[in-house]
Amino acid sequence: MGMLSRTLFEAAVDAYWVAENPAEAERLAALQFRQTRLLTAERWNENERREGDPALPLLLEDLEDRDELAKLFGTKGQRLVRFF
Repeated sequence: MGMLSRTLFEAAVDAYWVAENPAEAERLAALQFRQTRLLTAERWNENERREGDPALPLLLEDLEDRDELAKLFGTKGQRLVRFF
């Protein structure tokens, strides 16, 4: 029960922060999407694509901002941005 309470509390705090800072929340969500797009394309192209499957595009803007995205979300997207 304690684990559920903590999760609900953290989600409520995050939701409050997003409501108070919608522009920053939107910016971070867009950056996280870009990193997910980059990591998904790289993994598909290197490990999962079979012969005849099309390669997923690696967008230049994502590649150029890779270091910034890794600082925010971790090199594999494993880190969540904490708002509080």
